[in-house]
Amino acid sequence: MKAIFPLTKVAVLLITLLVCCLTHLTAEELKQVKIANGEWQPYTSSKMKNYGVVTHIVTEAFKLEGVKAVYDWLPWKRAYQSVVDGSLDASPGWIQTEKRMADVYYSDPIFENKLVFFHLKNLSFNWSKFTDLGSMKIGATLGYNYGTEFQEAEANKIIDVVRVKKDEQNYKLILNNRVQLFPISLDAGYYQMRKYLKPDQADLITHHPKAIAETRLYRLIVSKKNPHANIIIIKFNKGLHQLKTLGLYDQYIAELRGGGY
Repeated sequence: MKAIFPLTKVAVLLITLLVCCLTHLTAEELKQVKIANGEWQPYTSSKMKNYGVVTHIVTEAFKLEGVKAVYDWLPWKRAYQSVVDGSLDASPGWIQTEKRMADVYYSDPIFENKLVFFHLKNLSFNWSKFTDLGSMKIGATLGYNYGTEFQEAEANKIIDVVRVKKDEQNYKLILNNRVQLFPISLDAGYYQMRKYLKPDQADLITHHPKAIAETRLYRLIVSKKNPHANIIIIKFNKGLHQLKTLGLYDQYIAELRGGGY
């Protein structure tokens, strides 16, 4: 009877070592990541070159670590849920929130999104708070959240906001002087102008350098239930760091701002 206990301990030790080895091998053999992606031009889109700049960054970061990124295109709500429930491994372009942190791990930031006012070049103004905007009309898009301060200023009638169905309508409103300002992310604004306006029209519009809201950092998410979550995040972060060191990250951002996607 005394011999049973030493044998049991040895068996437990062997099983533990076997599990550790298998886990290590699985992590080292990670060659593919299934990613839930969605439409958010110019950052991610199944219709764009390299699927948009963010997707391009994600693909190349994983590739530098020997991992192939495979994409499944879904509405964003389903994309998030597919990661949480484990049917897909990861998804790019998410802001870190306390609520989501209960479900997912976050990578290092993939890109930052600066929200600014677009306006006619011949409109000269400066502002530090929303009360400085006076009687200027602001075009905005239905359903969009432009940050806590903007939303509160709109709700309290501190700013005069006109909401329309689609972003592209706001550029026409600016050109026709029906609104003076339109809030949108810096890169998305210039991308949309190239897409929806004639070159001579787009040349009439610029942006104010002051950010409307705190710059948002967008990251890759992986479910905490995913058995390979840590290795996926580690590999992606390492690849992203290499991408920046090699100068490729800056190259992709420059291509985005030059209309390359």
